[in-house]
Amino acid sequence: MTFLQKAVENPATIDLSVSKKIGPWGLLSAGSNDEVKEGLGVLIELTKALSKLKENGDIAASVEEQGSVEQK
Repeated sequence: MTFLQKAVENPATIDLSVSKKIGPWGLLSAGSNDEVKEGLGVLIELTKALSKLKENGDIAASVEEQGSVEQK
């Protein structure tokens, strides 16, 4: 399954009726959860990729370029 397929299908599995409001301390507390840490890691990588789009207008080339740099 590709990243985009997962990104589209995953939200459909979430039961938003059990979500709770949290404040700053709840956010800090949630940061100790491994799933939250992984999700934030993905969010940071997506944010980095989006900044490349702003820089040169070609996100696919930027992502490929970054992947080749990281593989070295």
